[in-house]
Formats: sequence, C-alpha cells, structure tokens
Amino acid sequence: MYQQAQIYVSTSALYSPYVGSTVLPDGPNPFTPDSDNTGLGVWLIVGLAVGGAALLILVIVMLLCCLQQKKDQEKALEIQEHFVVEAKEPEKPLMSVNDSINE
Repeated sequence: MYQQAQIYVSTSALYSPYVGSTVLPDGPNPFTPDSDNTGLGVWLIVGLAVGGAALLILVIVMLLCCLQQKKDQEKALEIQEHFVVEAKEPEKPLMSVNDSINE
C-alpha cells in the first residue's frame, strides 16, 4: 500500500514543518491481544463492576426494608395508642340501674 501527502506551507509561517521521508518498520498490531496476556485485568474490572453493583443493590434493599419497618412500627404504635385512649375513656351510660326515671 502506498500513501502520499502534500503539505502546503504559507509564506508567512514562523516555523517550517518537518516532512520526513522515513519509512517506519512494521510493528505489532495494537488491536489484537498478546498471546501471553491472561486477561486478568479484564476479569478484575468485570469483578469490581459486578461486585459494586451487587453491593449497591444490597444497600438499597436494606434501606427500603428499614424504611418499611419504621412505617409499620409507627402504624402499630398509632393503633395501640388509639386503643389505649378508648380504654381510658369509657362511655358514660345514659341511665344507670340506680337512677330513677323522675330524675
């Protein structure tokens, strides 16, 4: 494969660009994995991501459970207070056995 480029330099340029005619040697392809690479770095990143997501989900679930438990306790306390108030204030009967009709 042959590549060619032309660079046009203005006459008022302060620095003239360097255009080299050096041929670079072929190197290893950076887009293919090395044969001695075990992939430990990839598994470390995946493990940290999955572990972090699991920890985040666990914290959210525990927070929701605690909030629900707090609501349930408040509701139970409210019901209990309601029954205690009713027990302390019994209804007064309209007429007792000892009362006479003429009173």
